[in-house]
Amino acid sequence: DNPERRFDYLDDVLGVVGWQDEYTILPDGCVSCKLRCRIDGEWITKMDVGGKSEQPDEGPQAKPWIGIGGWVWEIGSYFHDDINEVIARAIELKMQWVALKIADDGSLGEPIAGNVNNRRRYQPEEIDAIKAAGLHPVGWTYAYGSQPSVWVVARWMDECHRLGLEGLIVDAEAELRDSGKAVELINALTDHHEGLPLAVAPLPIPQYHTQLQYQAWFDAGFDVMFQDYEADFGASWPLDKLFDL
Repeated sequence: DNPERRFDYLDDVLGVVGWQDEYTILPDGCVSCKLRCRIDGEWITKMDVGGKSEQPDEGPQAKPWIGIGGWVWEIGSYFHDDINEVIARAIELKMQWVALKIADDGSLGEPIAGNVNNRRRYQPEEIDAIKAAGLHPVGWTYAYGSQPSVWVVARWMDECHRLGLEGLIVDAEAELRDSGKAVELINALTDHHEGLPLAVAPLPIPQYHTQLQYQAWFDAGFDVMFQDYEADFGASWPLDKLFDL
């Protein structure tokens, strides 16, 4: 009973834009699943709730990024440096998780107004506020591969644990085209993640970026969250075309 096969079946029967799924972690630990299918132009919705597993969570198997989520980049520029504005926006958009930028390689925090020497680091009480609102806070970081991977990963893990984040997403783009750099970082993350769920956010069209090490990330078991910069893609790259690729 492989979920990927079920997804492939839905793609084959309904098309990649003909169905949608949504998962919500309930307060008692159970997970509700909502499946919407477009049949003859009409959306039909079914929902079910799975019981809480009797097996203990084992780190990376507990996925904080199930469902709808959003990424925060420069909270000072877009949310008046106020975590409550982030929370309100996430609730308005019915999100389940929020990703906060915690680092650029070994430099902790995010640049303020683009100034890499003036950085803003989140505080534990801000993460507590996100959790109190029923949202799952995760961190994301850009990876340049310009510093020793074990040292960089140690800083990322320390920051995640300091804040109480529930997962880490690595933004891996052009700088990690070198297979040696990518594999070194992947090994450091898999060896030192300390049970924290991990994901990678690569560029979304593999045919355009053949030097990126997609397969290495897949083989290491990272969740994959392809980036979609719609403003950059424009009308020539609608969502269904990206899925077809």
